[in-house]
Amino acid sequence: MISRPRRWRQRVQDRRHLSELYDHVVSDIGLTRADVTRQAARPFWQPLGPRSGRS
Repeated sequence: MISRPRRWRQRVQDRRHLSELYDHVVSDIGLTRADVTRQAARPFWQPLGPRSGRS
């Protein structure tokens, strides 16, 4: 029960950090800016998408 809010908070942080990456870094990890924008717009209760490799 306690782990769920922690996981949600981590997802918010992960998405914020992902959206702050420079375009060349985003490209280096195999994503596009559109992928990043789409991930950043997802609700915190949804895990990151399959292309990102994170949960």
